[in-house]
Amino acid sequence: MSEKQESLDAPTVQSPKTPEVKKTSVPLSANEGEQRVLGFVKREECHIFQGPMPSPEALKSYCEIVPDFGERSLCLLERESEHVQKIEMRKIDLEEKEVVARIRLADRGQIFGFVVCMVGLIAGAVLLGLGHDTAGKYFSGGSLALIIAVFLGPQVLKKLTELKESKQEDE
Repeated sequence: MSEKQESLDAPTVQSPKTPEVKKTSVPLSANEGEQRVLGFVKREECHIFQGPMPSPEALKSYCEIVPDFGERSLCLLERESEHVQKIEMRKIDLEEKEVVARIRLADRGQIFGFVVCMVGLIAGAVLLGLGHDTAGKYFSGGSLALIIAVFLGPQVLKKLTELKESKQEDE
């Protein structure tokens, strides 16, 4: 057998990130007893292992060098997994707290807005009752306009933007 064939028969050693490839060549002859070679059949094997731990073969090799390597690696992997899970749970808790805080803020804003509008309406009614017609109208009208703007404003803005977009598409 030539040197070239021997190098093909030996397994190729590659880095852990690339698959291990084993190439072999087998001579083909016309009949089993003949010495004449007609050609070669080439076969390649590719073994890929992916995961947080090394492949079982590599782990066995490491354990031969450091006897408790497998157990230590498994403990390290378990601790890392617990750490990642704790971080993810904290993230979920913070997101839930943020949603609750936003809801509370929106509720407070609505309550304070309602109180301000009611004060304006009451002040306007009192001013109208005391004979200050102009001031009473402005307080009452301003408070009503504020209520309308707060509740209807977003809907009006949405419709306006839709109209602008439809006009731009038509052009």
